[in-house]
Amino acid sequence: MGSYTKLESQLIVVHSIKVAERRGESQAEICEEFDIDPSLLSRAKKGERKLQNETLDMLTSHYGRPNSLAAGIYIKAEKLNTTSEFKKSYNLVNDILFAQKLNEVWCCPAFLKTIQMILLNNDAEPYDELNLKSQLHELLADEAFKEWFDLYEPQSLTFTFPLSQKESNIAYQGPSLKEILALYKIHVATKDEIYITFFQRLGHMAYGLCGLKEFNFENTVFSLKNIPIEEEYVIRGSSIMNLSGQLKNKKLLDTYKFFKQYSLKKHLNCFPFSYSEAKVKDRTEYDSSLNLSEYSLTIYQTNNLEYYAEIKIFDTSSILKTQKRKCLVKLDGTKIIEDLMIIFKALNIEDEIDKQNLKIKLAEVGASLPGVISLD
Repeated sequence: MGSYTKLESQLIVVHSIKVAERRGESQAEICEEFDIDPSLLSRAKKGERKLQNETLDMLTSHYGRPNSLAAGIYIKAEKLNTTSEFKKSYNLVNDILFAQKLNEVWCCPAFLKTIQMILLNNDAEPYDELNLKSQLHELLADEAFKEWFDLYEPQSLTFTFPLSQKESNIAYQGPSLKEILALYKIHVATKDEIYITFFQRLGHMAYGLCGLKEFNFENTVFSLKNIPIEEEYVIRGSSIMNLSGQLKNKKLLDTYKFFKQYSLKKHLNCFPFSYSEAKVKDRTEYDSSLNLSEYSLTIYQTNNLEYYAEIKIFDTSSILKTQKRKCLVKLDGTKIIEDLMIIFKALNIEDEIDKQNLKIKLAEVGASLPGVISLD
């Protein structure tokens, strides 16, 4: 036996009456055939009352289902069965995606081309990929390089960019970057200071902002983690509410902090790893994984009175807004407000959600509210 809403009951009754009329049957005959009180059928036709599920099953079996009940909304998204599952996996999946982007940059041909043009080995020849990356791995773990990354400020940039926000009494007294590189048999091939920007960028990628304790370039820790697969769904129901706003993104804030500290303007966040003939595709695409700065949330009510939240996460760092993730989360109809608040907290949204206003909006679109007395 099916389970029907009052709206579905009305659609079935109207459809049944139309089909019956085409067959030459009257409403009185429908009532007699299916033992329905005529006044109840009239009120059900207007949507004022709902027929019993068993009666509606008999009507659809005899007269067919209205096309409107078969309509649905197509969604392709990561499926999460509970809000607890969403809360547990949301930031973890973001970190995995971010780590994969870092590895894509580390392994892309443009990155290798850049470092081979900038750096030479002891024989004044370009490094082969394996040896060079092996040396860079050791360099990034070196405390001397980390100190240089934390405290060094290029003099050439002070004429172009605002003064550093670092404390004025902090000054770097350690070895120069070239001296540190020489310890690893890495020599600079270029006369300009592009290599300094490059190594600041490399440090930024490696540990300046990611905060991923398990992450190292080319490791398998993150590549082996499972990422939710987007699946295809059709929701038999309708959208009842749409919300959108800004996210408080820690990685994005850490990025801004980095560029503020290092006297760099944010547009240098697009420093290309293709030193010559730079193309957009060769730029550090991992930046887009940092700019998870906007969300939209759509609540759906199915014909069986189940509720789902579709969550879209966007990167708005460029002119075009790019969708980075889409999740479909099943809401518990007995605590829908509580579930929504769990989602908002996991997203870390900018604006505080007014629970009372949320209840009002849900009531206006016909959603059932747990703990709220319904006066029909």
